[in-house]
Amino acid sequence: LYDKSKFNNPVDIAIGNDDVVYVLDRGDNGIKKYDSGLNWIATSGRKNQFTSPALSGGKVVSIAVNKRTDFVYVITDNGILFEYDEDLRTVQTINFVEPLATDEKFKKIVFSNNEPDVVYVMTSKNLYKKFITRLDRSIGAFRLDDNKITNQSLAFCSVMKTSDITYDYVFVGSNSTHAGMTTDIGK
Repeated sequence: LYDKSKFNNPVDIAIGNDDVVYVLDRGDNGIKKYDSGLNWIATSGRKNQFTSPALSGGKVVSIAVNKRTDFVYVITDNGILFEYDEDLRTVQTINFVEPLATDEKFKKIVFSNNEPDVVYVMTSKNLYKKFITRLDRSIGAFRLDDNKITNQSLAFCSVMKTSDITYDYVFVGSNSTHAGMTTDIGK
């Protein structure tokens, strides 16, 4: 875990202020922090949190940085969110209460580029909009089922970064299978 140049199973990356890079390494149960020149700054071992019985078998899947506070957020596929301060000390742990389908999993957390208090949380079937001050509740949602999109699973979420617009443009993509294709394709 503390080898600054090796990873065991990196699953996500986030960029903070001053282009600080955070790598979420599931295999090493930790977060590695690098400066803008990719020089190692710190490693935060999180084995007790990332393998806790309280996770009920959940796995860490996504990392994001709140650029206003430099706090780091890690989400698990079963809806547990860990919040860390700029020194990667635990601030709080939050359990999401969204009702999920049997096969639905949390996949991604992304901060708004225009509203510093807004965060998007994506599952395999839905995209939730939340205030950072009330992460336990959603203020909006995009649901595949509500939009008559079937046999799809959300695979990625990204927020367009631009300074000349008032609203976020949020892009989601899915994995889909089609006849004649041996693997999932993006949509």
